[in-house]
Amino acid sequence: MTRNPPEDGYRIGAVSRMTGIALPTLRMWERRYKVVTPLRTPAGGRIYRREQVARLALLHAAVQAGHQIGSVVTLTDAQLQERIRGGLGDRAGSAPSRIAVIGPALPALMLSSEVADPTVELVAQFDDISEAGELADAGLDALILELPTFHADDLEAVLDLIRQTGARLNIVVYAFTNRKLLRRLDLMDVLCVRAPADIPQLLRLCRLAQACGGDAGAPVRPRDDADDAVVPPRHFTDTQLQKLGALNSSVQCECPQHLAMQIASLAAFERYSSECEVRSPDDLSIHKMLNQASAKARHTLETALKKLLTAENIQV
Repeated sequence: MTRNPPEDGYRIGAVSRMTGIALPTLRMWERRYKVVTPLRTPAGGRIYRREQVARLALLHAAVQAGHQIGSVVTLTDAQLQERIRGGLGDRAGSAPSRIAVIGPALPALMLSSEVADPTVELVAQFDDISEAGELADAGLDALILELPTFHADDLEAVLDLIRQTGARLNIVVYAFTNRKLLRRLDLMDVLCVRAPADIPQLLRLCRLAQACGGDAGAPVRPRDDADDAVVPPRHFTDTQLQKLGALNSSVQCECPQHLAMQIASLAAFERYSSECEVRSPDDLSIHKMLNQASAKARHTLETALKKLLTAENIQV
């Protein structure tokens, strides 16, 4: 039955990226093994609750540890955890997941003997984001931020820290906030968990961050299922474009200069729209669309300019 999805749910593309499960595999698991039953939007799109994402990540880790999905799908989370521990223990040289925890209470809770987990190593703990310091070289698998209250003016500090650490998995544990901020973090593949958090579950997710792999240090970018295209990187710097704009060309219509000016203008708007994504959560989807459209147009003109420079033997 189709129901109105919760605003804090995850769409299938985000779930695939967060869990490491390929989209065809995820659909097959649902169809064949009924691993989870997501809600449906009026248009038929899948919406996953946070606990379903955690369950899927756990199942994927079990498969990565060498178990067939059909043999583990009926197991409880605790049983899956034991299977994963056994699989990880058989791997020569397997190291614990490296995590950092920031918050007033979570660091102490995660160090307690009741939930101690030898497969997770707490390498850094701080009471507040402002005390976190430099974590860029910590090689984190997971970063957990405890924010009893999370306001719009806290967002930039949170995003800066996430970008700085480059952890594979980022979790925000919150008590009070608004849905717009949660949606903003969801679009960036940040897992949001309402307090009080289940500490064993947090530890399990941290361990799965390592088991699921992924590139640490990847930039945090807003994403949704409407357009999963990666924004193409720039080929020409602002300085190069300025130099091209001042060149004398053998082409009478001065195409290199005009193209350089157009690319510079598109690049500037691309930066502007990207900044608006952060500053205007209400218009996030619109500014994201504008950012992607300008990036694609810029990339098309850059390709044309590269060919033109080759034809004219111009070096930049």
